[in-house]
Amino acid sequence: MISRPKSTMIVSAKRRGRGHGGWSKNNPYLAERWVEIPIDIYPASLASRILTVREQISTEWVQDLDVVLAANDLILDSYFAKIQMERERDGGNTGEAIGARATDIAFERTAIHLMNDNTRFQPTASSPFRRGNFDLLYNLCTQAAIHRILRQQRTNGEEMEVSSVFLRNFYVDRAEEYFDGDLPYGRADDFIDELLQTAPAVLRTNDGKTGFIDPLGAAESIIRMRNEVAMEWKETMARVQEDHTGIRQALLTDSMQYWGGEGEEGISSGSGDDDGGAGNLSFQ
Repeated sequence: MISRPKSTMIVSAKRRGRGHGGWSKNNPYLAERWVEIPIDIYPASLASRILTVREQISTEWVQDLDVVLAANDLILDSYFAKIQMERERDGGNTGEAIGARATDIAFERTAIHLMNDNTRFQPTASSPFRRGNFDLLYNLCTQAAIHRILRQQRTNGEEMEVSSVFLRNFYVDRAEEYFDGDLPYGRADDFIDELLQTAPAVLRTNDGKTGFIDPLGAAESIIRMRNEVAMEWKETMARVQEDHTGIRQALLTDSMQYWGGEGEEGISSGSGDDDGGAGNLSFQ
């Protein structure tokens, strides 16, 4: 993008109403009126803006990944606390009976509240889609954790074990509902919630193995792996600005050449070809 020459895009916009000069604007026999607006496109400037936005999001994600870690550590504590409260209220019923009868959530949703508290007193304004970006990050961390667990089990030759078959089937059956497409907020927590509320049962695999499934153990594995993913991604996000150093230098060189007059040759030479020429875009 940096090496692309400057070009001009012609935007055609239809004017409101057909009539002018005393003619009725509702006259169907009058031709539609259009206005053409030339817009200069400077690819290096667009690249600079993209880098700036990417650096802002990465800086926010360094902070948001701390929120993911904090919220992650509270899930099981909240889950066991709710079970204990149910037992005390119902006079000592077992956890299985409570889980089978429960209709509310398995644990308190703290991630978005922690994120809001974390951003409320920041000296700088957040990006326009901070909350949506955080939810996407939280969801991707969860999905990456599940993929890592399944890959590790396959590498260790455990992919046909009962626990691995259960987790793989549970994830595959719900991937579209919780991880694909345009989703409401909090689907990562909803996935863990459904897993925690799944009752233990006996599972028979296709190769004849039989064993008990442990949904709580699967949820603990995902939560533990999600912590590892979040810590690794935090280190990666912290290096984004440093990784942009070479690109920033290329942008600076290009800008100096452009404002020094060398860029004008590129504009004139590229203004008529297919790559750098004028485009045309119409709006009605």
